[in-house]
Amino acid sequence: MPSTTTTQAQLAAIAAGFSGSTEYATLYAGQSNTQIVNNLHLNLFGRAAEPAGLTHWAGRLTAGSETFASLALQLTYSAQGTDAAAIANKVSAANAFTAEINTVLEKAFYHGTVSAASARGWLATVTDSVASLATATSASTLAAAVAAATGFHTQAAAVFDATSAHVFTTDGVTDVGANDITLVGIDTIAGNHLTFA
Repeated sequence: MPSTTTTQAQLAAIAAGFSGSTEYATLYAGQSNTQIVNNLHLNLFGRAAEPAGLTHWAGRLTAGSETFASLALQLTYSAQGTDAAAIANKVSAANAFTAEINTVLEKAFYHGTVSAASARGWLATVTDSVASLATATSASTLAAAVAAATGFHTQAAAVFDATSAHVFTTDGVTDVGANDITLVGIDTIAGNHLTFA
């Protein structure tokens, strides 16, 4: 997701790279030019393309006057009114989402089409309204969005006392009969205390 300091040249490079990515193939490959234009409007602005604009941009794609990358940039740069507000809000939300992915495990597990689809679903809730941005970027909603996209939930640090029934070993695994528990994020092992976050 782009940062607030991303330049126009950087955005152009990002868009060009996206058109050859797996995510692009999943979202847009195989669609007609009309479908591509309409879906770009839905993803960028949260609304369908207007009939005149749909015909115009689809025609430019067909003629080769625009590529997917250049069209995405044209729509973004020419956005006005509520469309411009929607873009600004989505960029702010995307920055907040990126900042929230701040642990080693979250960064490692945010990848692939499943994570991307989860993030898109959350970002789709952001519209041109201030309220939609505030809701999407609230602490609880952001945490839930990151957890859904990465598969990890932030937990308060916990301390377990080892007993004969729960024997913790330095490999981070404890055998409790038929149920094996694997612990990740272990911070310390001191005496019979194991602390992890």
